[in-house]
Amino acid sequence: SGLHKKLAMWHLAFCLCFLLVPINSQVQGNATVGFRTAFDTNAVVYLEQGQHKVTVSGVSLTNFVQADVSAGLWSISADIGNSKNQALGTLSLIANKDYGVAIYQGTVGYSQVNFILDSSPIDLDKARVYVSNPGNVPISGSSKECYDCLPQVITPPFYDFHSDWDFEFFFNGSRSLVVSSEDDGQYVLLLDDSTPLNSSFFQLVPPRRSWSTPLWVLLGVILGAITLYLIGNFIYDRFFNKPIVSTDYEDKSKTSSRVMSLDTFRGLAITIMIFVNYGGGGYWFFNHSLWDGLTVADLVFPWFIWIMGTSMAFSYKNIKLTRDNAKDLIYKIVRRTIILFALGLFINQSRDIVNIRIPGVLQRFAISYFVNAMVLLLVPKWEPTKKNGISTIQDSDLEGGSGRKKSEYERFLNESDNFVSKHEWAADVLPYIFQWLVMLCFLAAYLIMQYTVPVPGCPTGYIGPGGLGDQGKYFNCTGGAHRYIDEKFFGLNHIFQSPTSQELYHTGPHDPEGLLGAFTSIFLCFIGNQAGRTIVHFKSNYKQCVARWVIWGSFFGLLAMALTYGTQWTGPIPINKNLWSPSFIFATASMAFFALSFCFITIDVFKIWNGAPFVYMGMNPILLYCSHEVLNSWPPFSWHVYEDTHAQLLFMNAFGVSVWLVIAFKMWYDGFFVVI
Repeated sequence: SGLHKKLAMWHLAFCLCFLLVPINSQVQGNATVGFRTAFDTNAVVYLEQGQHKVTVSGVSLTNFVQADVSAGLWSISADIGNSKNQALGTLSLIANKDYGVAIYQGTVGYSQVNFILDSSPIDLDKARVYVSNPGNVPISGSSKECYDCLPQVITPPFYDFHSDWDFEFFFNGSRSLVVSSEDDGQYVLLLDDSTPLNSSFFQLVPPRRSWSTPLWVLLGVILGAITLYLIGNFIYDRFFNKPIVSTDYEDKSKTSSRVMSLDTFRGLAITIMIFVNYGGGGYWFFNHSLWDGLTVADLVFPWFIWIMGTSMAFSYKNIKLTRDNAKDLIYKIVRRTIILFALGLFINQSRDIVNIRIPGVLQRFAISYFVNAMVLLLVPKWEPTKKNGISTIQDSDLEGGSGRKKSEYERFLNESDNFVSKHEWAADVLPYIFQWLVMLCFLAAYLIMQYTVPVPGCPTGYIGPGGLGDQGKYFNCTGGAHRYIDEKFFGLNHIFQSPTSQELYHTGPHDPEGLLGAFTSIFLCFIGNQAGRTIVHFKSNYKQCVARWVIWGSFFGLLAMALTYGTQWTGPIPINKNLWSPSFIFATASMAFFALSFCFITIDVFKIWNGAPFVYMGMNPILLYCSHEVLNSWPPFSWHVYEDTHAQLLFMNAFGVSVWLVIAFKMWYDGFFVVI
């Protein structure tokens, strides 16, 4: 229809306008070979291959010889001296269109120094250092992000290291040098032959790849797209105004009780999840933490768990277990659990059935859902025994009536009535106090198993990354009891073989969705359920809802800070997504409370925003999640990138997400929703 086409046009303008982002925004120009002497930090010689030009600063060149070769290889050689006309040696620069060689033979301070610019490509977010070590001084190094790591031996001629974090060089085990670098930069590490512990680190070739430009360009285009979308949305609301369909509650015909902010928050989470799963443009903060710490990518999974608990508050608010419905209710819970778990196994996409990975994202959803559903169904609420102010316990049943003395249980019920009636402000907490006690048992079980289960060859209670961490003393102890329990329960070949800690810490297999972490995810789901109960009890008073969410968010945020001492590594329980540590679920729950508060105020209360485009994603979360996992390697969601740059990867990943936004919009418009 014409309306459909107009809506699609505006949404496409919002989602696809970043096509304007240049596919390759790395710094353009002629290949450059640079050289800097170790005797004068201001002495620089650059050779610009395309222009056949030498730029000299701080040094003098004599006996200059330049040769042009038809094959494209050319060279410059000269004697080099400082500003005082002291001879420093001979410099030779050779380059073609692909690589360069800079050779220096010194006469002062160094017997011979050679720098060879290797032609092999440098991986994304890495830098290359050329090592000049004429005295064969033992050199080792370690990334500062690799906490308390055993330094690795560095040998000439070059070494590639992560440029996202500072890197520390160690000389002879007695002195260190901390350096900062840029993506694709090439540097030189000089060690003085006469004084081995004197070192110099400087840039040899400037980086060609731009790190931040693609992000700024994309941000600008998205802001422009939002402006266009808001204009289109204004026209749409003014002239068409099609209401958004409800899918949260079990009775889908009741659209008036829709909490749009919850759909929007869910949609935001799955949008970010798809983006980071597709690669996040290759940026480290759009990828999971290497071990301790928190990145954007670490937020979305726990947010989903939390949101699932919030939605369950609506589904179970009026359900009571009876003999008539018990079988049917439990069947539905078990059925949904099995479907989620089976979908998770399918998404793991392993043709090797013998070694298929058993844990996973949807498997964790299934476990969290099952336990929470059974607790909500089976653990009784603390409900008043008074109806309309009249006790259901008759006077004849009490002392002085039929002659039977009031039982202790009856006394407790009456006292409970008085207590609950006096604390209406806690109506979303007190009736569920027994459920809270059960869930706290799961949290306690996590801590008990993590810190008391003996692991062969590892200290009891170890929660480090193993590998190179802790100076390599516990190499095969990654995650301590976590991996040990998974290995015994699932088998080593059935857990994740390539954890995020592997590249930097050189660890073995470890599963971030392992069995022990399910205990804290169960508790996180229940925390989300608490947010939903607040809506159920206080939806008519938005100030009550927001105030309670802010209090809960502040409480869990402060609790997370207390457990971590506000640091990444030194607290008693660091934030760790690989282990789903208590501080991790508290921190992410805190952010979720604040995020839902913002969405609730802007969408459901003041209606400043209708939640688009994320609200469309939030109405088909399981379908979109499964589909993006299965189709992630197919166009138009991804394609082969011929050169790994942030610009190309960011464009491809953002484009893939935008396609899913369009698909979600189409499903909403057609009223197509998939629920389990």
